[in-house]
Amino acid sequence: SEIAAGNGGAKRGGKRPPEANPRSRTSPAEPAEPSERNAPSFGFQLATLADAVPEGPEWIHEIKLDGYRMQGWSRGGASGLTTRNGKDYTDRFPAIAAELARLGAGETVLDGEVVLEEESGRTSFQLLQNAMSSGSADRATFFVFDLLTVRGEDLRPLPLVERKKRLGSLLSGKRL
Repeated sequence: SEIAAGNGGAKRGGKRPPEANPRSRTSPAEPAEPSERNAPSFGFQLATLADAVPEGPEWIHEIKLDGYRMQGWSRGGASGLTTRNGKDYTDRFPAIAAELARLGAGETVLDGEVVLEEESGRTSFQLLQNAMSSGSADRATFFVFDLLTVRGEDLRPLPLVERKKRLGSLLSGKRL
């Protein structure tokens, strides 16, 4: 498994996501009992259906990936993955959770998509579901497209472009 700076869904630059969700879940890189998991949880920015592609310098267009939207987090050696519906998927992608724990950036929350790629390089939701059903999702990649917090600092008030720059610095040279 790996973590990669990636893309997914169209977002308006600088738009703030909803406030943090007080309900929390997650788990450490070495999976803990579900009762011991306590992850930060922020609302997800979701794509909005439109009749035309937005134009102008304030818009960022990103590639649509076909996988599971997740927030990955790490804090004090613990890490985890949570779906946009609040489900804890850490146990389904333990290798990605372990890599998140190795980021070494203190309390960090990343927004991205867990995918499996076909030989052609295209992402396939069906391939991911089949791999998860058979317990063989170890080739999954976490494409990260937003950095919500780093070292405990809430970055959500910053423009998306600035968060992406910081994300690039965090992951620079890493193929996790």
